[in-house]
Amino acid sequence: MLNDNRTSGVNPEQARVPLAGSSQDPTLSRDDNLDDATVVRSTRVVWCVALMLLAFGVWAYLFEIDEVSTGTGKVIPTSREQVIQSLEGGIVAELNVAEGDIVKQGEILAKLDPTKTESNFGESAAKYRASLASVARLQAEVNGTALTFPQELKAYPALMAAETDLYQTRRKGLEESQAGVRASLGLVRSELEITENLARVGAASNVEVLRLKRQKSELELKLTQSRSEYMVRAGEELAKANSDVQTLSSVLKGRSDSVTRLTLRSPVRGIVKDIEVTTIGGIIPPMAA
Repeated sequence: MLNDNRTSGVNPEQARVPLAGSSQDPTLSRDDNLDDATVVRSTRVVWCVALMLLAFGVWAYLFEIDEVSTGTGKVIPTSREQVIQSLEGGIVAELNVAEGDIVKQGEILAKLDPTKTESNFGESAAKYRASLASVARLQAEVNGTALTFPQELKAYPALMAAETDLYQTRRKGLEESQAGVRASLGLVRSELEITENLARVGAASNVEVLRLKRQKSELELKLTQSRSEYMVRAGEELAKANSDVQTLSSVLKGRSDSVTRLTLRSPVRGIVKDIEVTTIGGIIPPMAA
């Protein structure tokens, strides 16, 4: 029996039409996948924007923002530039700052070599102390009182010892010279008394009596003059010593101020601008900045 390949009443092209319940169209499947991916990306973008807004809100709440404005203006310093100068000048011994350094008021900027200035100050101080000790000694001689020295000389026992020895020597010399005159005067007085008694009975001449009286007067005058000359000389020396003390006191204050000015200090708080001498051992002329 032979089989017939043709199907009665059916077109072969119709046989290829898909039946219900078979697979979907591939084009529709791709469109659905694209829509899903777009939704996912949009959702992520929305969450990212939301998180950024939340973070910005937290930051704005917790932190302060400085407001900055711009404009034109002029800077005016509170004080003018201060020029540091040395009145006497000198040699730079120390330099403690450099240009651009910020210094405080009273801060030491530099020091000058004190050798010459301190030498002059020491010389004046020694003369002042010597004059002061002389005043103390001469006051004791003139007033006839005990020798005492001022408190500021207590630290110089050698000076006080020298003035004490001089005081004792001068007093001893005066007393010895007057002691000799007093002895001669005593003898003349005794001789005059005896001669006057003899003259009353005619055993001695009145001329001899007059001679002894004149000699007695001369010795008394000599005794007074020696004392007066001593006091006058001591008084003149005292006046000169007092004058020296006053003069040297003024000189000492000036030289003490010069020693103080060897240390250059900043008068105000500020910034070091210009330094003309920057070398240790360099010479600063008087009144130089």
